[in-house]
Amino acid sequence: KLESMAHLSQLQELWLQGNKVDDLAFVDNMHSLQNLALAANPIRHLAQLEPLAYLPGLRRLSFQDAHFPPAAVCHARGYRQLIVRQLAQIQVLDDVEVQVQERQAVEDAFLRRA
Repeated sequence: KLESMAHLSQLQELWLQGNKVDDLAFVDNMHSLQNLALAANPIRHLAQLEPLAYLPGLRRLSFQDAHFPPAAVCHARGYRQLIVRQLAQIQVLDDVEVQVQERQAVEDAFLRRA
């Protein structure tokens, strides 16, 4: 069970591709986590990503990579834009660097819709 990993507060890198992860609540106390790989998991909804907002050190996040099929959430409308906007600490998403221009474009689009 992933809940048993919650006490690993000093963990910096976690690769969980293809492990049937559908709930990210187990990351709550992983404040040192910098790299999280979750490709090929049944995470389907953008709302399921909320626990990642509480990981200030998270810099690299992947739901798809060259070795595994993408997680279902990758197909959600606005997937990349939502992550770029809601998880400001992310510098690399799905092995693609988040550029300042991308972040600004996402923010501008959000403000136009508001």
